[in-house]
Amino acid sequence: KQDRFWIEPFEMDLSMLKRKGGPEEGMKFPEPREAWDERVNKMKASISRGWEPAPLVAEFKDGMFVIADGGHRIDALQKLGYLKYWTVIWANTEKEYEDAIMKLNKKFPNF
Repeated sequence: KQDRFWIEPFEMDLSMLKRKGGPEEGMKFPEPREAWDERVNKMKASISRGWEPAPLVAEFKDGMFVIADGGHRIDALQKLGYLKYWTVIWANTEKEYEDAIMKLNKKFPNF
C-alpha cells in the first residue's frame, strides 16, 4: 500500500495545475474534442445555475501539481473565469510533500 502525504483542501490558483487528460495533443489520457467539449459545456451550464463542483484532486510529482481527478471541472471553471478553486493535493513521499509546501509558500505566503 502506497503512503500518501495530503494537503487539505484550499483555494488553489488554477494556473498552477496541469491536466493530463483532454483533447489537446500530447495528453496522457486523450479524449475526442467533441466528447470533451460536450461534457465541459454541461458542467459550465450547471455551475452557472449554482452547482458547486467537488474539489479538484492533484498529485505533486516531479515539481508539478497534476490533476488526478477534475480535468473536466478545471476546464469548465477556467472557461467561466475562475482563477482559484478548492483543491486537495497529495504527494507520495515526505520529500515531495515538503517540496509541494515550499512551492505553495512561494505563491501563497504563510501557506
